[in-house]
Amino acid sequence: MEYGQNGLRLLISAPIIAVHVETLQKRGHAFPLPMAVRASIWGEWSITVPCNDTCGSCGTQVRSRKCLSLQYGCSCTGDAVQDQICGTTVCLFPRTSCCPGFAKKADTVTKTFYCGPLPVEPAFNPEQTTCCDPEKKGLWNEWTEWTKCTSDCGLCGTQSRNRTCASQPYGCSCIGDTKETKACGQAACTTSPACCTGYPAVGYDGANFCQPNPPIQCPGTWTEWKTETSATCNDTCGMCGVIPAYRYCWPSGCQCPGAFKMNQACGSPVCTFPRTSCCAPYVKKIVNKQFVCA
Repeated sequence: MEYGQNGLRLLISAPIIAVHVETLQKRGHAFPLPMAVRASIWGEWSITVPCNDTCGSCGTQVRSRKCLSLQYGCSCTGDAVQDQICGTTVCLFPRTSCCPGFAKKADTVTKTFYCGPLPVEPAFNPEQTTCCDPEKKGLWNEWTEWTKCTSDCGLCGTQSRNRTCASQPYGCSCIGDTKETKACGQAACTTSPACCTGYPAVGYDGANFCQPNPPIQCPGTWTEWKTETSATCNDTCGMCGVIPAYRYCWPSGCQCPGAFKMNQACGSPVCTFPRTSCCAPYVKKIVNKQFVCA
């Protein structure tokens, strides 16, 4: 930096200025924060459109991320959505090993072949920021999917999911758990004991399952009515027959209003004399150029 006084030019180096600023700050002088402290906070990338090929670096997939700091007035720079090359393994005969623009290369670490060159992911160099949430709870990335349950029945298994603190590298720590674990495998075991935890219960669909203690209160959703593939109608015409139909409350253990079983009318062809054409309340109609009871 240059200063002029009475024609005299002085050169002052940046370190000297930094020391001078630090000295003045200690004496109570306030200085505006550098622009870097407004660094925005991106969430993790996640695949939103899966790869459309399996090999040769012939496929593309779409990944996206959220600007977590936008809600606090700090917009993010960079792409929120990106297309990526995917399916980088070498194709087998009769396909060409690699798509145009790519060649077979060796990975000396994994000792495998791939189709490259592959784009280099930019280095992650977070800067300290003032874009932390005002509540000081931090900005979390999304939870991962639940892991596979370690058991199939009796609430004997466990499954977990994880999340990371997106704002931690920017100097904004998070409050809360990075991992969640829960019991799983609600179906009652066929061997004793039926339940490792909780207690046996009967679902709306008539299935035995293990109810956590205290019970989980959750509104369920009915599936569509379906008949068993082995069931047959007990009549042939007039919609006079019935066949059992079932529906299931999902997820298992939640509450659904109404019955899970009903008798569904069946046998739509019109009956011939001497029988009445259709049983009440059904009447003879033309559907797809045919007479049926509906």
